[in-house]
Amino acid sequence: MLPHFVEQDFRDVIEEMHLLQVAADEPIRRMLALVHEQAQDLRLAVQQLAKHPRVAGDHANRVLEKEREVERVYRAAIRDLFARATDLPSLPGIFYRREVYRHISNMADRAVSAANVLGMVVMKID
Repeated sequence: MLPHFVEQDFRDVIEEMHLLQVAADEPIRRMLALVHEQAQDLRLAVQQLAKHPRVAGDHANRVLEKEREVERVYRAAIRDLFARATDLPSLPGIFYRREVYRHISNMADRAVSAANVLGMVVMKID
């Protein structure tokens, strides 16, 4: 089970992809898989918080590590995307795909914000 805000973000990305007619590619799949892992780590951190705060902190730290990987995938995908821009008619599709990439990257950033809050709670408990 994913946190509600993550489920909503996933639905928003799917809706955006449908609206903009952007098919999933490898960067989208990879970034979404990493965001899903972040959500799982957040869930595990919350579950461990009361009895095992250090374990909760470890899960919160994994969220940050995964966000860094999302950023690496995002930057490489943007670089490759614009390298393929060879003519004017291809630009709208490129910008639509970039928008989906950006939306997923922002999801990873929000997970880090939640992990930072958990980290502060861990420091107060521990």
